[in-house]
Amino acid sequence: MVLLPLSSGVVCSADLVSSCPSIVDHVRSLGFLWILSLGGPGLYIGKGFSSYVILVMDSRGLMAALKIRRTRSKRDSLYLEGYVLELLSKSGVTPRVFIYGGDFVLMEYIWGIDLEEVVDLYMVGYIGEEYLRRALASALRALYILDKLGVDHLEVGNPARHVIYRNSIPSMARIIDFESSHPSPSPSNIPRFVGGFLIRRFWWLLNIKPHDLRAMMRRYKKDPGSREEVFRELLRIISRERLS
Repeated sequence: MVLLPLSSGVVCSADLVSSCPSIVDHVRSLGFLWILSLGGPGLYIGKGFSSYVILVMDSRGLMAALKIRRTRSKRDSLYLEGYVLELLSKSGVTPRVFIYGGDFVLMEYIWGIDLEEVVDLYMVGYIGEEYLRRALASALRALYILDKLGVDHLEVGNPARHVIYRNSIPSMARIIDFESSHPSPSPSNIPRFVGGFLIRRFWWLLNIKPHDLRAMMRRYKKDPGSREEVFRELLRIISRERLS
């Protein structure tokens, strides 16, 4: 790891919005004076079509992820992502947001392995089935909380990089990357995760036929009153636990 001073000269490039220098000054005013480079190629810990992400740190060692919008981004603003994170700030399953605006979001940095890494470690035998089941159950709990709080993530059908396990603890799933999310009266994060991920990759783990699982998800979406019952049954199937 390498510490670099947080400055517009280091961070801002022609590929980032023109407000980048003022964003950096604002973040510095909050006490985040350093960039933490993890030693890989380049400065950024994340580079997407709409934004770049750098890891910043204050004098106490508190780390935060600073997302800055790209000039050529198809998204006009990152404001909605910050707003959704603010709505979910007390959920315990998302990063805390510190401050946000149209061109940036400063949020808690979640350290740990992501769901794709969990799957890879399982496939090579480094972790066992119990760890995998706990990780999947934890992801389900987090997504159910999003459903209850009325936020649709839209990308959890392919959740590999959108589910992080804090400190690599399988029971501590956190959902990240809310650029495509929005408030919704009937979010479907659980059906999206089950249909796009569980059925495709781990149907054999569930001891239930895929068409029966799809029927459960149709009920979950069509009958809001049954959501908790369906969720608890799905959790029982995955974790193999008796729920009270």
